[in-house]
Amino acid sequence: MVASCEHRFAGRLDLFALLGRTTTLIDYKTVKNWAYKKEDGVETDEKLAPYAENLLQLDLYQAARIECGLEPAEQGLVVRLGPDAEVEETFVDLDPDRGIAILKAYRARAAARKALEKAARAQYTAAKCDEEIAAQMAVMA
Repeated sequence: MVASCEHRFAGRLDLFALLGRTTTLIDYKTVKNWAYKKEDGVETDEKLAPYAENLLQLDLYQAARIECGLEPAEQGLVVRLGPDAEVEETFVDLDPDRGIAILKAYRARAAARKALEKAARAQYTAAKCDEEIAAQMAVMA
């Protein structure tokens, strides 16, 4: 387990290993079906890369390792385990600052969405009150 008290997140990384002479953060992902690139609407034989979220997760693990005082990894690796025992490896550069920046942006977007929903509910409630007041005034007139 790693955690960032400063940025309020935690996670359980899959593996921290020495590959050759390079320290590596490894995250395993199970894939039920491979997704393939398309060209002009036709599927090619080239598999799509791992989701951006998978890469972001490694950045955040790296940030948390550093904050916890653990050795940072020199590289990241997403290992996708597909159907029929197929395996695909994607090596990535780790950038904890990028991960934290994206996490902050994600949280800000969620807070903005929540504020907009609250404002919309308040506006709806105010409009209903205005209708009720107008109806009562019409009755009294």
